[in-house]
Amino acid sequence: MVLVDLDPANVPKRIAELTPWMGDLGRVTRSLDWFVEVVNPQVSKSRALAMVADRLGIARAEISAIGDNLNDQDMVSWAGFGIAMGNAPEALKATARYVTGRIGEGGVAQAIERFVIGKEEPTLRT
Repeated sequence: MVLVDLDPANVPKRIAELTPWMGDLGRVTRSLDWFVEVVNPQVSKSRALAMVADRLGIARAEISAIGDNLNDQDMVSWAGFGIAMGNAPEALKATARYVTGRIGEGGVAQAIERFVIGKEEPTLRT
């Protein structure tokens, strides 16, 4: 993996430049406002999550994943119940089944309290 630390205003332009240049050799994404990530296309959070779930005998439908940026999109989309943080980009929110609070609002804790501790049945966003 390669991380490039940039002025946040320059990140979209650099992603647009790097994506065609990398072609099939690397997947270009954004992990933080100021980071561009280039990773091996065979490596992904969803593949890692699937491997762990398989080894533990947990069905995909029983998996929840929480993400806050575009580098989490494949994982959130793959999970049976994908959750986006409130501060996530709209593209990630669109693929998630639920959007929780922002990082500074304790969004992860909110989701755990609601769906794990409170055992509320996850439903699609409205």
